[in-house]
Amino acid sequence: MQRDSDVATVPRLLSQVARVRRGSGTHDVATALAVRLMEGVVDVEVKAWLRSAFVRWRREGGDLVAHLRLPTARRFRLACRDLWLRDAARYCVGKPWPRTRQLEGEIARFMAYRWLAWQRQHEVPPGARPLEVCLFLAAHAHPELPRSTRALYRVIADAFSEDDDTTSKAT
Repeated sequence: MQRDSDVATVPRLLSQVARVRRGSGTHDVATALAVRLMEGVVDVEVKAWLRSAFVRWRREGGDLVAHLRLPTARRFRLACRDLWLRDAARYCVGKPWPRTRQLEGEIARFMAYRWLAWQRQHEVPPGARPLEVCLFLAAHAHPELPRSTRALYRVIADAFSEDDDTTSKAT
């Protein structure tokens, strides 16, 4: 069971990113809402999602997870990883493809130098750069990070439009 004091130590970078995108699938929406809930962000959207799931569960019975419309545990971990990778990409600059290449280099450095020392830690180590925080949380969600540029591009490209470089946190 998580104490209130533990909740304060959870980084809240994702809560700004885990917004529901237009055209998202049901599982994508549920995953984003579940991550926000796990971070302690209980806004109007999260409350509505929980309420509707409990109403359906009370009315129809069955598995509450199905009524929450969450994916399987493995797919949930992958979706969380992808959300954190999209957040990490916001610290890189440029259009989607150059941003992907830059993030790929950051992931390679992180996995080679930081992850070996940090992988057994449960909290983000002090002094981590914001991009390293995102990569730490992505690797904790699912330790297999995309290995190819194209696979990483598929994860992060839909979060950025070709014409908009203003979403970068690096500027």
